[in-house]
Amino acid sequence: MNSLSILNNIEDKVVEAINTAALSLESLSASLDIENTNENFSKFQTQSDKFYNLVKKDIHKGLIDFIDSMTDIAPFDHSSYLKKSELEVSHNFTEIILSHLEDLNNIVENNQEKQEKEKQEKEKLEKEKLEKEKQQSNEMNID
Repeated sequence: MNSLSILNNIEDKVVEAINTAALSLESLSASLDIENTNENFSKFQTQSDKFYNLVKKDIHKGLIDFIDSMTDIAPFDHSSYLKKSELEVSHNFTEIILSHLEDLNNIVENNQEKQEKEKQEKEKLEKEKLEKEKQQSNEMNID
């Protein structure tokens, strides 16, 4: 495979990786909807795994193949480049994920607080209703 076709293949994979990351983040954002959280989280996991594999297997490997095709003399040591690039991509993606998970956690906590308040209100109303009924029955017994 010549250098130009390697670069074209890398370009296609970068576009696919960006689209996959966008779909992954869209699924993560959609998971903020309490009712469809599990379904959207599984979509997010699938898309983020696909993104990681594209970056690691296609883009990084393609760049290494390209560099190797340009250096005919000796193989180039890519280990430090790969680790740095993987760390940067992982760090940036993880930062975005954590931000969304924090938002999701806040929404879940607010929803739980709301449900707890509604439950307490309902219990209070039922208690008041029972007290009124008891009071009315006492009044009827007095008469």
